[in-house]
Amino acid sequence: GGIRFESERIMLRQSPRKIGGNAAVVLRKRTARGTRVVVVSLLFLGLAGCARKSGEAVVLEKEHIAVAENSSTPSAEHGASQVIPTPSPESRAPEEAETPRELKPGEIVVGGYVMDEKVRGTSKDPRASLDEQWLVRVELTNGGRQIEIPAARKQYDKVKPGDHVQVTYREGKYTGTIWSAEID
Repeated sequence: GGIRFESERIMLRQSPRKIGGNAAVVLRKRTARGTRVVVVSLLFLGLAGCARKSGEAVVLEKEHIAVAENSSTPSAEHGASQVIPTPSPESRAPEEAETPRELKPGEIVVGGYVMDEKVRGTSKDPRASLDEQWLVRVELTNGGRQIEIPAARKQYDKVKPGDHVQVTYREGKYTGTIWSAEID
């Protein structure tokens, strides 16, 4: 009885006569102990690698992004069964590497994405996902760092550019990367 891990099941199936009685109990205890050690270690490293911080920020801008357009699936007669491999960036030849280009008239860069001015915030926005998004860009008063915070609809409606808000965020201790942020 009891819970068995996949490794135990495989081992028991392969050699049921070799593991019996006390040996099976010892194996279960070792496996459970090893699993606990791994989980606790990962939890400790995750919490130790980020510092929870909070502070005051000024709302710079708000942006609503609609739900992404539903793209139709290609039919079988149009080559749906073909798989076209995508080379990894490391496997590309140096001359094929991406090079910066000038923006065309009417193009903008938002969050690292180049897009037409007219599609920003619409269902054709490259940042659009399966859920509607309400984003609030703030600037921390201490340090001047800018953060884009996904907000709930009520928070989004409540704040206006220029408002002072309290924010809580997690910052990587070694890299300074902000992993998550929320408006309090």
